[in-house]
Amino acid sequence: MTELAYAEDLNVGAVFPLGDYEVTLDEIKEFSDLWDPQPFHTDDSAAAAGYFGEPIASGIHSLAILQRLAVLGMFSGWSVLAGRRIREVSFEAPVRAGMVLTGTTVIKALEHVSAERSLVTVAGTLRHQDNPVLNAVHELYVQLMDDRIRNARPPRRRSGRPPVRCRSARPARAGPRSGSRRPLPRSGPRPESPPRRRRCPRGRTPGRR
Repeated sequence: MTELAYAEDLNVGAVFPLGDYEVTLDEIKEFSDLWDPQPFHTDDSAAAAGYFGEPIASGIHSLAILQRLAVLGMFSGWSVLAGRRIREVSFEAPVRAGMVLTGTTVIKALEHVSAERSLVTVAGTLRHQDNPVLNAVHELYVQLMDDRIRNARPPRRRSGRPPVRCRSARPARAGPRSGSRRPLPRSGPRPESPPRRRRCPRGRTPGRR
């Protein structure tokens, strides 16, 4: 089961592709018969004699398609408390039978309004090919994590090796003064070389942890 996203997990500017939905003539008529029974939605003859020349989907139908795609592709993974309002809706082009609509949403704003919830503003668009047919702006409340939820989450594991802590290199020691005696070579076995240390950028040397 996928872990729910809370308000702390959301980021302004995040874009969510929602997938596609194909609209059929039968669905246009069935939806309009129930919720928007205007003849240019429900009647072939009336629609053919009208402005669009064929039945088109109700705007409420188009909005419902966007809502379905948003729920399946985004909201079902969030801890949504409730919707607040649909702030803006614009019908950019008629939706006809056979169109395949593609949904996209983007988080436009995120405001913590209480200790339990945040107000999230989401802008959604339906497109047929590259042409928008519907734009809508939703506001909804998303739950903030409480201590119980935060403590129940597994700690995040950091991948990769820990970074090397570096500090500025010390100035090189001055060499032996002229006229000074050079050290005599040591007798006996040569000591083992110390293990190689991890490299730092030029001009910096590893510091102690």
